[in-house]
Amino acid sequence: MASQSYGVKVNIPSSGNDVFLQLSGPAKAGWVGTGIGTQMKGALIFVIYSDGNGNVTVSPRLGLGEFEPEFESSIDYTLLEGSGVENGIMTANIRCGNCRKWNGGSLDVTTTSQNFIWSIGNNEQVATTKPDAEIHQHKAFGFYALNLKDATSTNATSNPFLTSGTSTSTGNTSSATGSEPGVSIAPPRTKADKVLIAHGMILSFTAFAFHHFYL
Repeated sequence: MASQSYGVKVNIPSSGNDVFLQLSGPAKAGWVGTGIGTQMKGALIFVIYSDGNGNVTVSPRLGLGEFEPEFESSIDYTLLEGSGVENGIMTANIRCGNCRKWNGGSLDVTTTSQNFIWSIGNNEQVATTKPDAEIHQHKAFGFYALNLKDATSTNATSNPFLTSGTSTSTGNTSSATGSEPGVSIAPPRTKADKVLIAHGMILSFTAFAFHHFYL
């Protein structure tokens, strides 16, 4: 992963209610986030930022519209092994036990085109273990879609992102990746480029930017 990159990977176990999410982005941005949904309002959003001690803090939030999303304490989540800050990149491996449905929305694990939103901070540093920390205006945001059928795995695992290689996972993983947003990035969506890898398939999408709005 390039030092300026933003990335998302999703793994859906074929049984149970867990959802696994890997979110990564540049530490210098202060925070990065991704959300399930087509817009801020009603989206279940995961924001990550440094905890000030070499690891990251995960903050599940509910989108309220064009306002800072509020921390949602009802979300059952765990920060998994392999998370941290390394070479200027924050990475959070997350297990969520109740992210398939929440107050205001749901995740369709059977769809070939689940909508997500993403955002990246404006370089204002956040370093705290508090999941309800205040975050400010983002630098850019955008949209992407993932094929969750291809992200579904029958191989039971407590952490699908722990692998022997940097680009493989146990079972299938669907991912969205893109370089840090810049002024030359457009249009807002692109078709998927399928890349076969060991232990599964990654569907790569470019994340595109819209600038200077509020999360």
